[in-house]
Amino acid sequence: MSPKSTFLLFLSFFFLLSTTTTNAFNITRLLDRHPEFSTFNSYLTQTQLNVQINRRTTITVLAIDNAAMAPLAEKPLDMLKKYMGLHVILDYFDVQKISKLSDKSALLATLFQASGTALGFQGFLNVTDTSDGEVAFRSAVKDAPYDAKLVGLVAAQPYNISVLQINKPIMAVPGLESKTNSTAPKPAPVPPPSQKAAPPPQVEADVAVAPSEEEETTVTDVPVPAPAPSEDAADVADVPAPSPNEQVADDEPKKSSSARLGFGMGIAFMVGLVSSLVVY
Repeated sequence: MSPKSTFLLFLSFFFLLSTTTTNAFNITRLLDRHPEFSTFNSYLTQTQLNVQINRRTTITVLAIDNAAMAPLAEKPLDMLKKYMGLHVILDYFDVQKISKLSDKSALLATLFQASGTALGFQGFLNVTDTSDGEVAFRSAVKDAPYDAKLVGLVAAQPYNISVLQINKPIMAVPGLESKTNSTAPKPAPVPPPSQKAAPPPQVEADVAVAPSEEEETTVTDVPVPAPAPSEDAADVADVPAPSPNEQVADDEPKKSSSARLGFGMGIAFMVGLVSSLVVY
């Protein structure tokens, strides 16, 4: 094989690889070729479901023509997105495949189910091949009626994308528009005006409070304990008290000294008296 042939083969392989790894289809461009589905196509763009569809590799879109889109015209954008997502099946079905369903019925997951906002079976469809040869679609929620029928094939790129037309949108989905299905946060309940809010609980703080007069009187009535003895008092207390005999012994020297003093004074008086008589 020549170098030129090898280069062309490599280039062809690279081109094939790049086309298989990119988006194989564009739902907006595909529906632009069919003006009768312009409203449906516009709703896919407004809800940005077209971006999610183009990211898929296998998809089936149940399209509704402009004349039958009136029931969806008044829906808010968030609810419109749920209904539109219910018309996008996460698998490839063309007319031939859908007419050969096992057991004449199948449960189909949709883009609404993949969003994570569907409750129960709200994100699923049930397709049935009826006894009269028609194919009917309904919500998989219990007691939902078969209210949409297959009209035919609009476009297909096997086995990536298929666009099937149904006669009207699938709207009978029990509980889809109920308040319990809302994801908006609920506000906190507001008490009635007649009810007063309870005062906040008081927290006890470790703060010293000045005693009142009654508390002061109560405090003064408490007996004051005697002060502890000092070291000097302890020393005095440790000395034993003298006995009566020891006190008498101590008094006897005092009495003898007093007697001697009185006797000396008497002698001196007598000597003075005698001297005075001799002189005279």
